[in-house]
Formats: sequence, structure tokens, C-alpha cells
Amino acid sequence: MLDLHTHSDCSYDADDPPLAMMEAALARGIGTLGFTEHVDLDRAGVAEGKAPADFTRCKRAVEEFSPEGKGLTVLRGAEVSLEDSGTSARSRALIEGMELDYVIGSVHSVGGVGAYVPQFYSRGGKREVVRCYLEQTAKLLGTCPYFQVLGHYDFVCKHAPWEDRAVRYRDAPDAFDAIFKHLITHGQALEVNTSAWREHPWGLDVLTRYRELGGELLSAGSDAHSAWELGNRIPEALELAKGAGFRYITRFRAGGPEQIKIT
Repeated sequence: MLDLHTHSDCSYDADDPPLAMMEAALARGIGTLGFTEHVDLDRAGVAEGKAPADFTRCKRAVEEFSPEGKGLTVLRGAEVSLEDSGTSARSRALIEGMELDYVIGSVHSVGGVGAYVPQFYSRGGKREVVRCYLEQTAKLLGTCPYFQVLGHYDFVCKHAPWEDRAVRYRDAPDAFDAIFKHLITHGQALEVNTSAWREHPWGLDVLTRYRELGGELLSAGSDAHSAWELGNRIPEALELAKGAGFRYITRFRAGGPEQIKIT
């Protein structure tokens, strides 16, 4: 098993140190663990209360633990919030020289409004809100040419007040297709993120369409912010991927893709 989207307390909003995360990964049979610590700048600079992660401390903790000798592959990355070209450039300057394996690019807000506050969901019905978020995602992909993975395409539903929170391809087919075509053209991966699933998983229709268009690179992560969340519902994510026709999950090492067979 693998978990390629996690946060240790080297990020401002996570609970447990890298050591506890790595020990938990071993205990749960996770073979590849990806630390993707936060870089959440906004257009004005460092967002209030969201200091960039301590990548140096994370690197030191991994080196001291020597995970490879214990049967665990640990990859170090960053999750960069996509805002505009200037913000992406400033984020890149912060992580340069950190020897990261990969970068996740994620959209957490639209027009300066976080996709997790009540105000965000007051702009219309579910389909309108989902379409707005995905259209913004499609527009922002080109502002950050250095990311390897698009994070949680369904973040818009994570904190939504809707009874049915599942994001479906039919909600915004044009925006989805624009996203998929960009990822495929630029050799970037789509992520299955399990953190929004409270009941049943969703996304088979989304992954199937991505595959139909030629998508081959697919990542999977729990978005864990504590050790107890590691690997949460990853087996279901892998089954979903297989159901859509994927035989491999993609991890990135030193920026290059490696295909891991789904068993």
C-alpha cells in the first residue's frame, strides 16, 4: 500500500512529527509514504497563520530514521496552493534547494474565498459551485508549470453542506476535460484523494473519463494530517482506479514518474 499525500507537524496544521508518521506507516503495512508539506501563499504573500512548512526538519527526520532499511520508501514533497503565476513563482522560490521528490498543486480557494467557508457555498446550487471550482482549477493549471500531481480535484465538496457531496463528471464535463487534457499533455498526474469520503467513495465516472482521454498517471493519498489517518481508505481508492481501467499508481521520485502496479 502507499499514501502519497500526507502532512506531518512540519506543516502548520498537522498533528504528528515525521517520526510518528513513519512508524505508523510501517505498522499499517504502507510501503511508500509521501510527505507533502504545505506552502500556502496567497497573492499578498504568506497567508495569515499559514507559515510555509519546515522542510529542513522533515528531511532531517527522514534521514535519521533511515526508512529504506526498514522496508519503507519515504518521498518528500510539497503541496502548493494554486492562486496565480506570481504566487506560484514565490512558492517555487521557497522550495528551491529542498531536494523534493514532487510537488502537488492544489486549488483551495476561488476569488480569494476559501472553498471551505459558508460564504463559498452561497454562490449557487451544487452544480454551479462545483463548476465554478473546476473551471478555476482548469484556469490555474498553467500558472504552476512545476507541479507533478493535481491534488484533490473534489476539494470543493469536502466541507460542503450538501446532503449528496459526490462530485460527478456530469457536473462540469467541459472543465473536467480541460483539466484532463492539460495533465495528459504536460505529464502530470491526477490524484484520488480520500479525505472527503465520509460514506461511499466516488469518482469512478471521473477516472473513467480521464482514462478514456489517455490519462495514465494517477496518484492516491489520504491527505492525512495525523498518524492515525494514514492510509485511510486507500484500498478503496485503488479498487476505484482498477475499476476505471488503471493498472498502476504513479509515484514521483526526484521529479520523475515511477509506475507501481496495483495488486
